[in-house]
Amino acid sequence: MASRNRALVALQTHYAVPVAHLENTSTDKKEDAAKATGILKVLKPDQSVKYLHFMIDVTSVLSRLSVQFQRDDITINEVVCGIGKSIIELRKLEKGRVHYQGFCNRYSEQNGKLVCGKDNKQELTLTHKGTNPMPSFQKLLNGISSYLEKRFESLTTEPVFDHRFWPMTREDLLHYGDDDVKTLMQHFAVLLSDEEKKCILSEWLQFKLLLSCQRAVKPHELYASLLISKPNSIKNILVLVEIMTVLSPCTASCERSFSAMNRIKTSLKTTTQQRTLQDLMTVSSEIQSENLPRNHIFYQVRAQD
Repeated sequence: MASRNRALVALQTHYAVPVAHLENTSTDKKEDAAKATGILKVLKPDQSVKYLHFMIDVTSVLSRLSVQFQRDDITINEVVCGIGKSIIELRKLEKGRVHYQGFCNRYSEQNGKLVCGKDNKQELTLTHKGTNPMPSFQKLLNGISSYLEKRFESLTTEPVFDHRFWPMTREDLLHYGDDDVKTLMQHFAVLLSDEEKKCILSEWLQFKLLLSCQRAVKPHELYASLLISKPNSIKNILVLVEIMTVLSPCTASCERSFSAMNRIKTSLKTTTQQRTLQDLMTVSSEIQSENLPRNHIFYQVRAQD
């Protein structure tokens, strides 16, 4: 999403350059003249330029959310807050659109003149359509907001293990999260021993009292310290915490996998089997190269293919 936003910004900043080039190409008697004329019919109407500036505002919001998802230390609660913030920012675009408003200030509806360029020193005449794009903009914003709400509706509640959002008083903290912990125990029952199932609920109160005094510490830093020291008084519930901490919403690993697949499965390796491809992608994206037994891997891959 960030790359698309940068592409739109680049087109908006240097809009006069490709338009001038296409206008010059369309007047020639070469094969590209018809293509250039067709592109100009899409690129030059004022409605298209309005949509360009509006999409810069939209993709700026979505880019910030996308970058947040790529942090290795992101927590579920930060995802919830980020999505909520993005939805609010999208709804605010109905009134305050930074780039679109800038376009409106530089464009004259009467004569179709647009002041553009990196330093706003160039002037172009757009094809004036006289249409109001706001209904389509409104529909797009509502569609994006609805999709985000539906896509992440399972994350609408605050994660029970994020101590920064626990109740402040001990009375409210007493039974806070009891039902959530029971639900998690049932969901991960196959991963828990009988002793852990028996002791988790009894350790939950001690766990809350211990962490409620350290609200200023980030969850991943606090849990990393606890999982290393493993105090005996909360050792069983830390098993459940450890399970939850490995369920990261970060998309960085997925992004690395796509990049690894593009590097590995080239046009010269079209016969590579799926299992081999998955193994090579894992090696490429998750394992340090200096620790690889290269000769052993080479013979294993040849034996499979």
